Amino acid sequence: MHADEECFTEQPQVRFQERVRSNIPMEKNSYSRAEVLAAGNTLPERGPLCHECGARIPVFEDIPEAAEKRVRECIRENRPVMAMIELRYATGCSLGWAKLWVQHSAGPKPARKETPCPYCGMPLRTSLAKQCRFCWRDWHDEDNVVQARANVVDENLHRLP
Repeated sequence: MHADEECFTEQPQVRFQERVRSNIPMEKNSYSRAEVLAAGNTLPERGPLCHECGARIPVFEDIPEAAEKRVRECIRENRPVMAMIELRYATGCSLGWAKLWVQHSAGPKPARKETPCPYCGMPLRTSLAKQCRFCWRDWHDEDNVVQARANVVDENLHRLP
């Protein structure tokens, strides 16, 4: 048993790897250990896209839960080099993949530049936003775009001076 594992208590939040796996089919998103080893030093071609840096964040199918806990503990303790070493040992990934994963352990980051709403053109709060605060459209489900608060806005227009 690893020394860090004894004093670690699991965070109540859902693990990033599990969130990603539930949103996108496994075969299109994650890498098996054999694929990681075969990729060598090339950058990942699949995984969530970071809007800030444009890199794909690798998702590892075969990372043991205890190893992921150790890596996340190193990240929380501000020991990124140790986290990369632990991740490389657990997955067999290259240094580049380990660095990408450690830098994006909380998930993709939104872009810093303004992203316009695809419906009204006003700026969204982040590039990852799926709802507009101006036109109230919500496109979390792209097949069912709704105008969430249109009724509330219409009802309150008569109250304006």
